[in-house]
Amino acid sequence: MANHGTVAVRGLTPPVDRVPLHLRDSYVADLESQVRILISTEPKDFARAAVLLYDICRVEGRDEEARYLSGIFDLPAMVLYQTLHLVRSVDGDVTPDEMGKALTRADDLIRLVILALEGDTTADMVRQMVDMRNAISRIGGDPERAAAVSQAADRLTHLVNAFFFDRLTAMPTLRDYIVSRELGL
Repeated sequence: MANHGTVAVRGLTPPVDRVPLHLRDSYVADLESQVRILISTEPKDFARAAVLLYDICRVEGRDEEARYLSGIFDLPAMVLYQTLHLVRSVDGDVTPDEMGKALTRADDLIRLVILALEGDTTADMVRQMVDMRNAISRIGGDPERAAAVSQAADRLTHLVNAFFFDRLTAMPTLRDYIVSRELGL
């Protein structure tokens, strides 16, 4: 069974014409299995699921859905996708060398979020990113540091997942697909 770490990233999966016809069904079944895991188990990951759904639609010739999914990854979405990467790469036991890199990355992403997002999403994301940045920067011996980083990461992950879930479910056929996979159908 696949896990969150094996999910392909758009651009790294084979083009449709490079997936041999006799392997397409198993390729799609594998992608669908990964989507099911991403959207039905905690922590859910609708951003990665969107990437895989794009590949599924592309391989199956569902061009309208593939175009829609490709359009999901505009600048704000890519910034949020990068935010998830930061969240996954930082844990409560950051070494001093890693801390400097994580703080620089967090600062860069905060600036990108401010530039790329609009409305309430911006304020919520920046607030959570600043909380995470502050938690990362705590002195190494602080026993509450790991818990603070984890809580900030959980809140950021929730906001990013809500963003991608809203975009995915805005198209009725994709909403039906997501709901059926979440329910295990």
